[in-house]
Order: sequence, then structure tokens, then C-alpha cells
Amino acid sequence: MKTKFIFASTVAALLFTAVSCSYDDTEIKSKVDELDGRVTKLEEAVNSINTNVGSLMTIVNALEKEVKIDKVVALEDGSGHIIMFTDGSSITVTNGRDGNDGETPVISVGKDTDGLYYWKVNGDWLLDDGKKIPATSKTEIPQIRVNETTGNFELSFDGESWQDIGSAGGAGIFKDVIDGEDEVIFILSGDKEPIVIPKAQKFALSVESTSIPVDVPGSTIFVSFTVVYPDSGTTVDAIATGGVKIEQFMSQTIGDEIKGQVSITLPETLTDDTKLFLFAVNSKGTPSMRILSFEQGEISVTVNGELNLPATGGEITLFVQTNYNYSIETPDWITSSIKVLTKAVRDESITLAIAENKDATERRATISFVDGITVRYSLTVTQKGATVDVPGYKGPIEDWKNDGSIDF
Repeated sequence: MKTKFIFASTVAALLFTAVSCSYDDTEIKSKVDELDGRVTKLEEAVNSINTNVGSLMTIVNALEKEVKIDKVVALEDGSGHIIMFTDGSSITVTNGRDGNDGETPVISVGKDTDGLYYWKVNGDWLLDDGKKIPATSKTEIPQIRVNETTGNFELSFDGESWQDIGSAGGAGIFKDVIDGEDEVIFILSGDKEPIVIPKAQKFALSVESTSIPVDVPGSTIFVSFTVVYPDSGTTVDAIATGGVKIEQFMSQTIGDEIKGQVSITLPETLTDDTKLFLFAVNSKGTPSMRILSFEQGEISVTVNGELNLPATGGEITLFVQTNYNYSIETPDWITSSIKVLTKAVRDESITLAIAENKDATERRATISFVDGITVRYSLTVTQKGATVDVPGYKGPIEDWKNDGSIDF
């Protein structure tokens, strides 16, 4: 009996070893890894959503308190933006993604008829006891979580009562952020009306152009400047190089701006060193500077078409090559449109549209290219008066008699 027991034990051990060697748990491990990955992604999605919800609340509060945006910085990985406000606060706005077939919840805010913003989910007002929930500093920031049983997103304002808002996987909040020159536009998913917050106006010195064309080297010219958003301690000054001589410097505060003018005499020869430095510094030490250079002014105009037009009107195309900042002066019966073809010494195409002349009298107009108060170029357009065309006669309207007859 003892021999039999040993033999049976040995066989059992061999069978167990054989089974253990042949068992493959790769599929189970793969499923576990897949589950872990899905959990990780859901955790990342929840964190991203909660961040964006808090950011959205901050944006609405900024509107409410009239706080402006100081700076917008794009994240290096392209996933969103950092928004910095003038009150020192900042938020991170990450790019949302849309769900499939409407399954993913869209969390947003919308402006109601009372001018206030309220929370929305999937385009519908989020309600609490039948009342819309305001998205203001007076309410708590909503929290998002994933229900472990249903796998859906849930939303709560108090951390105790939770509302199912849709399938977990991603949630659209910010569709896009447009960083404009004077404002930042937040495009919300699922809401047609964007949120627009103005940017803080910056202290700055500005001039009409930093490249100034000169008619005659050695002449005296005037350069105008404006300083926006100065404070009581703001100072403005100028430095000249390359033979430029400052004759007079004038400035005065007008409203919320400092406006001024510098009179300078240019050298007989213009070089790369012929420059004027204008700079302003406020009481905080914030500087703003413009460097002005000078070049020989030039303008040439080529006319494509006749300058003498029929009474029915027509178009004239002008090809202009210039470095002057000019405007076109025309009478009300001629309209102009400018198309810039190149920069620097600019190539431009100007179309003059001449209206029909319904009067019998011929008319003419001088088209002037004006830079400030100086006419840089001019040309004259002539248009014939209206005529009648009857059998046996074609001529000016003024030949008709009061009784409607005409002598041939």
C-alpha cells in the first residue's frame, strides 16, 4: 500500500507540473491591462473635465466682475491654453472632444433672457427643483465623477446628490479658444453663443509708421506720436542718430492719452543709421519704444483705361507704386477701392468706379493722393453729360425745348 501511495503521489505531481507548464494566462493579463488603461483614461478625463468646469466658472465670474484678460499662453503640447487675468488669477483651458452619436455629455453655460449665465448639459438647462442653476460665484463649482456601477458621468454641486449626465469617455466643454488682438473668444461645445472677454489695454507708445518716406533730404519734418494708458508718472523722450537733429519736442495729456510731436531736421544723405528713437516709461518702469527710420519717398501711378468716360460711367484701374501712407480724395460720384499687392514700397491696385452722369453737363474731378496735408500725386477724370438718342438726332439733353421738341 505504501508503494502504491508513493506512485500515485508522483503521478499527481507530474500531472500538476504538466498542466502548469501548458497554462497560458496572456489573455487574462491583456484584459487586466486593458481595464487598467481604461480606468486611467477615465481618471484623466474626469480630472480634465473638472479643471475645465472650474475654468468655465472663473471665466463667467470674470465677466461678472469685469475682470480683463492680461495674457494667453498656448500649452507646449498643443492641448490647450493658459489664461491669465488682470486680477492675478489664471486658469488652464484644455481642448475638449466630442462624443460619438451624442453619447458624450456636453457641459456648458448659456446666457438667459435676464442677461445671466446658467449651467447647461447637452444643450438643456441644468435644473435644481425645477430652477436653473446660475453659473456665478454665488453657487458651488459643479463636480464630475464616474459612477462605478453604471459607468456613466455624474454631476453634483454639493458632493452628496449626483445626477447622471451621460456616457463616460469624454466631455465637450471648450470647443475652441480664439486669441484676438483686443479680446479672447471662448467657443463652448453645444452652445451657439460664445463668451467674449476683452483684453487689458496695454501701456504703449505708437506712431503712424516706423518707416517714414522723405521728399527732400535735409528738410525739416514733423513726427507725431501717441501714448495710450499712461499714468501720472509717465515720461516721454526722444534720441536721434545718424545726423538727425531734434529741433523741438512737444507733448500734452489729452483725456487718457499723451499726444505729442517732434520736429526734426534730416541730414542731406540718408543712411541706415538715420533714426529717431521715441520712448515712454511709466511710473512702474514699464517701457515702450518705437524706432523710426527714413527713406527717400517715391510714388508712381499707371492708368489702365481712359480718363475721359461716357455718361454711363465705368471703371478706371490705377496701378500705384509708393512708400507713402496716402489717402485718396474723390467726389461722391467716384468711389475707390484699394488692393495691396506687395509691402514695403507697396504695389497697389486701385479701382475707381464712376457713376452714371444723368445730367447734361460734362463733369470732371481731380483724384488726389494725399499724405497728411501734402498732395503726392493727382490726375483728372472727365465724364461726358447725358445725351438723347431719337431718330434723326443724337445730342445733348439741353438742346431739347421746354415743349419736348427739338430743331434739327
